[in-house]
Amino acid sequence: MSVETIYREFAAKTYGSRAARDVAAALSKSYEIVTSVLYSLGTNTANHSRLDYEPYCSSYHRSVSGKWIEPPVTYVRHGVNKRFHFWIDVVNHLSPAACKTDPTLAREAQYVLDRGWVTLGDQMTPRYLHYVLTEKDHGVRVAESALHDIARARPDLSPEHFQQLKAYFERTVLTARLHRAVAAAYFGYRIYVRDEGQRTRRMKQLIWDGLDDAQRIAEQIRTYPVPAASGEWDWVRDAAEAAKYHDRISKGWDRYGGIAVPRP
Repeated sequence: MSVETIYREFAAKTYGSRAARDVAAALSKSYEIVTSVLYSLGTNTANHSRLDYEPYCSSYHRSVSGKWIEPPVTYVRHGVNKRFHFWIDVVNHLSPAACKTDPTLAREAQYVLDRGWVTLGDQMTPRYLHYVLTEKDHGVRVAESALHDIARARPDLSPEHFQQLKAYFERTVLTARLHRAVAAAYFGYRIYVRDEGQRTRRMKQLIWDGLDDAQRIAEQIRTYPVPAASGEWDWVRDAAEAAKYHDRISKGWDRYGGIAVPRP
């Protein structure tokens, strides 16, 4: 039994045999979407699926997969195509400084500190920003391709099933685009704050492009006509989360010295 077989059998049973190929193709991309949108370089960067890069610290200590993998190494595809050490590479660069001194890291993974795998302070760099955005761009493309799969299946779907799947994957695309936009603004902002040499027009433009895109996508989420089922993750709430980053970065975030990024 293969994963592909399960997708095809489920799609055929639920949506009909003629639509099964395209629907299964869309559904089978879910793992790729999740691991490149809600994860960053192998570690989850979403608070129970919610858009929350900071101040949620579990992404950078409690929930790091490297705690259970020996050696703590992962190979990230998604257009990055690079091997990373979960702590030395991923956490050390993506974690905000405050999460490195969070008591949970010492309590649950003291060996990480003992071995010097995490360097105190903010270590975000342009190279790691490039890795993150490459991965987020990949997630957007895969989400869009899944939506195209559903469009191809339309002639073989009932109107009700088509609307259900279309809404499901449109919300997925909006989520992927929102994460890409906020990731650009947030991780770019951290570089801007820590390195005066990086306070260039190009960096300001990257940050503000992210903020503007996030505002536009957040409005699309707020006004989207088909509601999503909600559990721990309330999809529409991500629009409000994006607005927080806009205020923090455009007006100055207190935990980053109140430094604001002027529009270029």
